[in-house]
Amino acid sequence: MNGRIRAGTVSGMALLAASLSAETVMVRPASVPPPSAASSAQATPDDGSTVRISQIDSDLDKFQNRLVPIEGFVIQLMDPLKNVNRYILRDPYGSSIVVRTARPLPEVQSHLIVGGIVTIDPKTKDPYLYEESRDPAPAAMEPKSAPVEVVPPASAATASPAPAEPSRRFGIDSRKLPLILAIGAAFLGVLGLLIWVLTRGHRPPAPAQSPARSIPRAPSTSEKPTLLTVPVDLSMTADTDLLAVQGRTVKMFAPSAAATKTIKILPGKLEVIAGETESEAGIIRFFRPAGPEPQGGFQFTFGRAPGPPLIHIQLDSKTVSRNQASIRLFEGKHSVINRASPDSNPTFVNDHQMAESEERVLEDGDRIEMGEVVMIYHKR
Repeated sequence: MNGRIRAGTVSGMALLAASLSAETVMVRPASVPPPSAASSAQATPDDGSTVRISQIDSDLDKFQNRLVPIEGFVIQLMDPLKNVNRYILRDPYGSSIVVRTARPLPEVQSHLIVGGIVTIDPKTKDPYLYEESRDPAPAAMEPKSAPVEVVPPASAATASPAPAEPSRRFGIDSRKLPLILAIGAAFLGVLGLLIWVLTRGHRPPAPAQSPARSIPRAPSTSEKPTLLTVPVDLSMTADTDLLAVQGRTVKMFAPSAAATKTIKILPGKLEVIAGETESEAGIIRFFRPAGPEPQGGFQFTFGRAPGPPLIHIQLDSKTVSRNQASIRLFEGKHSVINRASPDSNPTFVNDHQMAESEERVLEDGDRIEMGEVVMIYHKR
């Protein structure tokens, strides 16, 4: 049976190869010339609104860790990487870049202006864009469809003005080529379905996941978080006004727009990917509290119980301990310390279950689990 399937596949592919070698008609836009190498390598556009991807590729040192806007079209959706969604954005000049985002994926062929931070993949050394904002491109920036000019072969320029017969090769009318391709695609689809049905029964069963490691996902909701101004302890925050950012699970404090003093943002952030709706509480940043730096560095606590502003993030979930964990910033490095007792839900880092009081240095992209709340650590 497998021999006949392979023979049918070879015959179908041979028919497609013969069909695709028919003469084709060259098509080019009548009024839109392709961008030259010089124009692709130039610096920021004259209006300064967006950046070309070719500029990023040609000068990675200049654009790395910078927030840049890029206009382009979504051409492909990719598989998630560590629960971070990915898609490919192509700008109007033909260059493409991978975009990573914590938001839902956009639709293919969407025309967007994406703002994000240019980051270098440590494995592939290729640049990608970590999405911070996403907006539809203004109608004025939509590319106009250029008329298509059909360029005949050189021999047709001297031919008589009589209507030319359709080109043929191997006895196949070029007008029938789309139909032949459609039939070939249908044949390959049926063949693939047949192979899948025949091999389905031989596939080994997937290993069952341990019930202790299953993480409940937050239900999808369009409900927006509420921002509530609450009284704070002025002995810890001086005279700076704070704002309570409250999501479904994450509750924390951040500087308000009316703050009278500047609060410094410390390096590093946590991106909540499970256990919280997409909201202002989906990104947890670290703010420097008032006073000198402690001898062992700054510590930020996490737990179900409430705590002091700026240095405590409350995770209001029954799956999180009252004193779950803490993150310490010392000498430019972040480390997580598990505070949960063995009889509760421990803290996990990259599927590693931490013992009580165990401390682990964090690397960019590490996955941290505190009950149902799952976060991705970013150095910048």
